[in-house]
Amino acid sequence: YRRVGSFMKILFIQPSDSHVDGSLKGGVWHAPPLGIAFLASFVRENKHEPKIVDLAIENESLDNICKGFKPDYIGFSVTTPLAQEANKLAEKLKIAFPDIKIIFGGPHPSTDIKGVLDYYFVDFVIYGEGEYTLLELLNARPTDEIKGLAYKKDGVVIVNQPRELIQDLDALPLPAYDLLNISRYPKHPFSQRWPGLSVITSRGCPFECVYCNKSVFGRSFRKMSHKKIVDQWELLIERYGIKEFNVVDDVFTLDKERVRSFCREVLKRKLDIKWMTPNGIRAGSLDSGTLSLMKKSGCHYLYLGIESGSERILKRIKKGITLEQVVETVRLINRAGIRVGAFFMLGLPGETEEDIRKTISFAKQLKFDSVKFGIAVPLPGTEMFNEFKSKGFIKNFDYSVYFWHKEPVFETDLLSKEKLFYYYKLAYREFYFRPSYALRKIVTLRHYSDIRNIFNGFKIMARNQLSRSKVNNSP
Repeated sequence: YRRVGSFMKILFIQPSDSHVDGSLKGGVWHAPPLGIAFLASFVRENKHEPKIVDLAIENESLDNICKGFKPDYIGFSVTTPLAQEANKLAEKLKIAFPDIKIIFGGPHPSTDIKGVLDYYFVDFVIYGEGEYTLLELLNARPTDEIKGLAYKKDGVVIVNQPRELIQDLDALPLPAYDLLNISRYPKHPFSQRWPGLSVITSRGCPFECVYCNKSVFGRSFRKMSHKKIVDQWELLIERYGIKEFNVVDDVFTLDKERVRSFCREVLKRKLDIKWMTPNGIRAGSLDSGTLSLMKKSGCHYLYLGIESGSERILKRIKKGITLEQVVETVRLINRAGIRVGAFFMLGLPGETEEDIRKTISFAKQLKFDSVKFGIAVPLPGTEMFNEFKSKGFIKNFDYSVYFWHKEPVFETDLLSKEKLFYYYKLAYREFYFRPSYALRKIVTLRHYSDIRNIFNGFKIMARNQLSRSKVNNSP
């Protein structure tokens, strides 16, 4: 069937990530799929009818996914670890509903356009930012005129010209939170209040880290104005009773003046909220004055994306920060009374056992409230993937296991898979099982949630240390 009339129905599907757990089961937080929530609100504002099914929290059967709604299009948001899940479901849906057009978008299809369109069940790939490309497709503009679109014609893959990045993020409507069952998303382990909600206030990252896929939002940093952010937060507080926000931008603090203006606006409107940055910010992007304002406006936890405790490796991966900047940033955050965590990776390009030991030692030297160590993942579309593939380092191309807390999918000429997995578990053991860390956690107890987090953290670390890999657990 095809719909008669000017509007179209589109069903957005977020594939289940239940298989993405690894040895840190219980410590990996699942957030609402904001990418498709932005798309849904945008096409709805332009008179089309969207629906969202997030299979990570909704146990929908194949029969029920389309039942009653009868979409004209089904759109999948696909990251590399979820590509296999998306393929399985898309194929079943195409067999069951052959007239429905299936669209793939997100980082993985944007990286491997032709490979994804080789699947008979995928009709279109939207690569890069999707709002305007999707709208033109739903509006039935000729496919050969739609920038950012790829499709098949007579069995040949056609990739149209790329679409320009959206510059005015203030013009985008609020993500369609109403189409998500937001009460079912788990509380972040370090949240102080509930209900909480994830938000994005900027797109794009100008830095050149070798492990990062920028195929969707690119390198151009674009931002919402501070007033737009606070307007949206006020609306979400009023509509859903939100008491805490998780800012999941890639580089939220890149523009310090915007951060300061945002904090002043929160204080001016007397919003009683808490907020944090669970995806990480950059070391060196903060100063004491900005941190003081952040604390006053409700910021209680900041994560830093550090990756390595080796100066040589930071340069090798083009991180663009120094260990001295990290030390100073952590000192300033501690002094401001904000809790601080860190992300580190093991197995980065050029890394040796000595470099990993430096990373573990560096993490232990600083006053972190929590740390996550992950085994580096060579994601397609990254410089790291291209290097490791060309050198024959990648031993597993099953993308469903491409996750930071599973066993390595590669080994280098300097580090075997066995050694990587051994050091991964050692890093957690050495950081968390220290008397000094235990004392710090006891001294900094402030809320009932702190006690709960310590108890949950202990269970997660126990599972981490007892976890087994297909490789040996010792070097």
